[in-house]
Amino acid sequence: MNCNSLLVGVTIIVYFCNFFVSSVDPTYKVKESNTPPSYALSYVYVRHLAKIEETLYKLLHNYELVLKARLNIVSNYVKDYEDSSIRGTKDIENKDVHSLEKATVIASHPLMSYRLIKRFSSEIEALGKDLSLDVETHLKEQVVEMMDGRPWPTKSDHESAMDALLRLQYVYNLDLKDLTSGKIGDIQTDVGLTAKQSFHIAKFGSYANFHTLALEWLGVTSWKVVNTTEATNDIGLNTIALAYRHSVEKHNTEIAKTNNIGNLYTFVSKITGNQLPPKQRDVILKLQAENPLDEEDLYELPEHEQAQIAHYDYISLCNGINTKAETDRSDLYCFYETKKNPYWYINPLKTEVLNIEPRLIQIYEFIGDKWINYLIEMATPISRAPPTPEGPATPRTAAYAWLNDSEIPQTPLSRRIEFITGLNVRGEEASTALQIASYIFGGHVANHVDSLGDDSDERGDRATTFLIYLNNVVAGGYTAFPILGTFVKPVKGSAILWYDSLKNGDIDHRMLHGACPPIFGHKWIATKWTHMNENMFTRPCTLDPDL
Repeated sequence: MNCNSLLVGVTIIVYFCNFFVSSVDPTYKVKESNTPPSYALSYVYVRHLAKIEETLYKLLHNYELVLKARLNIVSNYVKDYEDSSIRGTKDIENKDVHSLEKATVIASHPLMSYRLIKRFSSEIEALGKDLSLDVETHLKEQVVEMMDGRPWPTKSDHESAMDALLRLQYVYNLDLKDLTSGKIGDIQTDVGLTAKQSFHIAKFGSYANFHTLALEWLGVTSWKVVNTTEATNDIGLNTIALAYRHSVEKHNTEIAKTNNIGNLYTFVSKITGNQLPPKQRDVILKLQAENPLDEEDLYELPEHEQAQIAHYDYISLCNGINTKAETDRSDLYCFYETKKNPYWYINPLKTEVLNIEPRLIQIYEFIGDKWINYLIEMATPISRAPPTPEGPATPRTAAYAWLNDSEIPQTPLSRRIEFITGLNVRGEEASTALQIASYIFGGHVANHVDSLGDDSDERGDRATTFLIYLNNVVAGGYTAFPILGTFVKPVKGSAILWYDSLKNGDIDHRMLHGACPPIFGHKWIATKWTHMNENMFTRPCTLDPDL
């Protein structure tokens, strides 16, 4: 086909930012990170924080009552002093008199004297007793004990959480009026966002140059100020208008600087009036849907254009839009696997073929709840941030743990995977440790291939990926394969299997894939990568460049 119609005469240069996009050839080396993940990356940490806050709320609510009682004491004191000593000496208040003369007037008045004594014997006495309790020190000690050595969420955690919300907005094109009113995707809840909270997200989006997203947040902030009566509505329309003008200027400057080439977060043209132009995202998605590329045409394009197309196919797949040709979908089928190993004679594998060549299958009921609960228990708390890259890396937002076979003796997964693949999986030379990944809202991994593409690993390149879904995801969280044009919905206990490399040892770029962010709920997966060197006889190499 003619690619000019798809690219509408514009050369696409993808911004390789840490938000979504990765190269078509994202080969990289990583160092395992011992850094704890951000609260915004870890379902385990957020759940722990929510549990802690139950206790913290009770402590602070009691503290609020203490402060109200304390304030009431102080207010009663101030009111009585003003109503007696100040009122009774108002005739000499503005005269140049010594304070002893005012004190003499008060002491001479029986009722002022009585009220003076009463104030010290009641309000001042009560305040002294209250302050001697040292409530603040006790509260601080309780809070520190609750955190158990882990710091409070910081500004960085807050920014990561806003980044995650912006990612959901971008990938799923969420309606912000619905979102800030508590409707998350198709799920209606009772918790939304205030105008002030929406404004903070808009400012962060503008600072990060997510122009389209920021302007949409400013629009919903204005809508909430005008149409809702929130107690926290302390954002004025003038403040919003000023921020809006600033964001428009930033957007238009970006358009002029780059000639609108490759920026994921711009409109198709400069903003000149009150009406926002169409978003680049929406226009390109529509064009790609109307002008699909087959695999041969795709590989004739420069790599940056391949990445552009794969990125927007990823978005379509994350939204449940299958981009595989109807004729190819009609060839897919399900079957019971019984021949791979005698083990499956009495316990057939429920298998669905998701793609024929290259082969991608989903195996249902691979493991049960007992094994799943055990794996999650052994991986909790997940305490590592994403790996630290050495060179170009795949942007990812999740928390990870690694479990060797010896650490999970109750779940002989490697042996069971061997029964399916016929490959050597057991042993450190044959495969990696089992990686457990936890994704919270907005958690994702950008398009990448699992093949390392080099000889950096003494065990050889990765031969297969075996990915197990440990839970059902309420909404979102698909695994997208842009070049295959298909997505996989997480089904608890199921697993998907594919080969990372061709038999001749080359990377199989067709297995490009990415993890779509969960919209609601969370996502747990376990991944086992098998390596080539220990499988040179179980999966022999070939010199055929097409295999």
